[in-house]
Amino acid sequence: MGLMSRISRGWRLSKKSWLFMLEEPTLIVFPLLAVVGLVVTIIAAGFTVAAIVAVGGPEWLIVVPALILLYLGTFVTVYFNVALV
Repeated sequence: MGLMSRISRGWRLSKKSWLFMLEEPTLIVFPLLAVVGLVVTIIAAGFTVAAIVAVGGPEWLIVVPALILLYLGTFVTVYFNVALV
């Protein structure tokens, strides 16, 4: 299977997906909620890291809350994207 056939198949799938979303516009809510949830958790992780740095805490302490919040962001994104299936 050549590269061009894979690109062609991917393009056809993308067009069909967009046509389906145009037929059922209420389904766009789930990806939008996923994006909003991810942005909120990334901002929360950024504020957490900034607060730890501002206080002068140890650098290793930055990793724990950042990973927890980024994991939550991944969970929210996957949750809302699975709701489409």
